[in-house]
Amino acid sequence: MPGAGRIRDEIEPGLRSFCVNEYIIYYKKAKRGGIRISRVLHGRRDQAGALRERPKG
Repeated sequence: MPGAGRIRDEIEPGLRSFCVNEYIIYYKKAKRGGIRISRVLHGRRDQAGALRERPKG
């Protein structure tokens, strides 16, 4: 269900988030269907600060 979750356009257009236990999953709809996960962060982490950082890897 790519339309599930909270719309997070204030962070990035088309971004959505969904909580699973103590984690927040950030994702966008994929162009060919499904979703593309952008980040998975622990809920206690500074979300705004973490999202400004560039992921390693």
